[in-house]
Parts: sequence; structure tokens; C-alpha cells
Amino acid sequence: MGDVPDFCTVILQAEKMDGRQKFTKFLQKETVFVDCSPMDSRYLPAWLARQAEQRGGRLDRGAVQRIQEYLATVDNPPLQLLAAEVEKIAVYAGDRKSWTAADVDLLFSSLPEIGVFALNNAITAKNTVLALQLLAEEQKKNTYMPLLAAKLLTHLRSILMVKEGERLGRSASQIAAESHKALFLISMWQKEGARFSEARLRNGIQALDTMVEEISLGGRQYDRLEEIIAILCAG
Repeated sequence: MGDVPDFCTVILQAEKMDGRQKFTKFLQKETVFVDCSPMDSRYLPAWLARQAEQRGGRLDRGAVQRIQEYLATVDNPPLQLLAAEVEKIAVYAGDRKSWTAADVDLLFSSLPEIGVFALNNAITAKNTVLALQLLAEEQKKNTYMPLLAAKLLTHLRSILMVKEGERLGRSASQIAAESHKALFLISMWQKEGARFSEARLRNGIQALDTMVEEISLGGRQYDRLEEIIAILCAG
């Protein structure tokens, strides 16, 4: 590394580097060292603030929380897609520099999580008719069933996690710290969980897990998911 010609650029790429090794320390000190790890969702608000500032605007608290709600089932936010959606808000808002949750609802159409977000909301509100209508829309869009089921599972498991934490006497702040999730998401899952028993959630999770396994073997897809959603929404 000490004998690289001026006309050459050396690029080293690694999935993981041990910071204790001398070579890693050398690279960090003597070269341009770029960490390309996916961004943790906890740092999304600060990233969104920078994106808005670069475009001369500001996402208010409600707008940021709405985006976080949309991405509640995502561990690593799709930054390139999010940047494009923020750009759309900037163009739409024009001279108005404060951007709200209403702007997000109107313009964040490209995020694949939007449809799943609406479906999860309908299920947790126990609105069977709306949930089945939204599922039919996902079917028309040819949404990949295992991915859709995985998103629903993540949401149900999050609600169950909060209910279990409450049963063990943990506060919302403690659950947020242990799960590395935003406190307002924990509060949202608390409210949604009030409509379900732990048994109902576990049964729904087990049914979805079984359905995903059956899909890989050529089993039923949308009609089976309709049945599971109807059972979750009942009562």
C-alpha cells in the first residue's frame, strides 16, 4: 500500500473488518475509509432532516413519525427510494418550507411498504371489510405473497413483543430500549395490542408461518390469507 503509483486508485471492499487488526487501523488512518453498512432505523429521523434541509425544507414531527410508521416493519430503510420521495415533497410544496404528515400521505406513493402499512392498520383496527379490500388490491398488483406475509408477521410479532413486555411489568421506555425501536412505535403497538389477546396474536403468527411453509410446497396463497385475516379481525 505504500508503493501505489500516483496514477492508480486502489479500492478495497470487505463485508466486515476487524478494527483490532493493524491493517484495519492503517486503512482507517491513512486512506478514505467508508462504512457502507445499512442504516439502522433509529437514525432515520436525523437522516430525513438532512434530506429535507438539503432541499430547503423541514419535515415536521408528524411527517417524520408517519414515515417511521410506514417503515415500522423494515430494519434497513430504503434510502435511495426515500430520498426520491422527499424530493417529490419539495417539488410539490414549492415555497412552503414546512412539510407535514399530509404531504407524506399524498406523495409517498412509491414505497412498497405503503400498501402493507394500510393492510396492517385495517387488521389491527379489526376492520375485516377494509382489510380484505386492501388484500385484493395487493393481489391485483401481483405482490409477492411470502414478502407480504413476512411484513404482516413482523407487525404482529412487534405487537406481541410489547404485550409480553407489559405482562412482565416493563414500561414503554424499557421495551423501546431493549428492542431498539422508537418510543412512539412502542406506544402505537401498545394501542393496537389492546384489541388482541396474546393467544389470538400467537395463533395468527403460527397460521401465517404455516402458510408461508405451504406456499413453498405449492399450497394456497391469497384465499388462505383471507381466512387468517378474517380470524384475526373477528371478535
